[in-house]
Amino acid sequence: MHFLSKHLTSLACRIGLAAALALTAAGAASAAPVDAVPMERPGTRIITTPEAPEPTPLPSIPAMPVPDAPAAAQTQPSAATQLHAAEPALLRVAFGRQDATPTPQAAADVKAFAANFKQHGGRVTLKAYAGAAGDDGTNARRLSLKRALAVREILLSEGIAAERLNVRALGGARDTGPLDRVDIVRTGG
Repeated sequence: MHFLSKHLTSLACRIGLAAALALTAAGAASAAPVDAVPMERPGTRIITTPEAPEPTPLPSIPAMPVPDAPAAAQTQPSAATQLHAAEPALLRVAFGRQDATPTPQAAADVKAFAANFKQHGGRVTLKAYAGAAGDDGTNARRLSLKRALAVREILLSEGIAAERLNVRALGGARDTGPLDRVDIVRTGG
């Protein structure tokens, strides 16, 4: 009997504690935030940290002209695929239908972009597309990843730090841009 009494008392304490915590949380959720006020206690030190400086805005990077994609690479998406306008790119690198390496002209455009980008701060994202519109199958994503890594490799070889580059392999495009491309877009504000 003593064991059962002890168990019930422990259970009642847990239920009471849970109810008190729930009421406290509900009250805290609706209450206005309160600034913490340090309490004076013997042997205690109050440590403050300096505020972080305001981040400096990214300098403007002039956009490079975006070449039109070859007509053969553009196909009409099905009516079931929802498309939106393509994001403005600092540079658009066009690829052949199943190619994972850029043409010599596209590689030269990436190198020219790198020379300009090297002088400015900031980061960019390489958004790579491959396959039919809306295709996120394995093969489309693999090909788009190979394309993004090929463009990234050119940028790295031109002295751009890897920390300034993000890569996104998106498979088939879900926008109105060409299907086989890598867009270099500004990352962040």
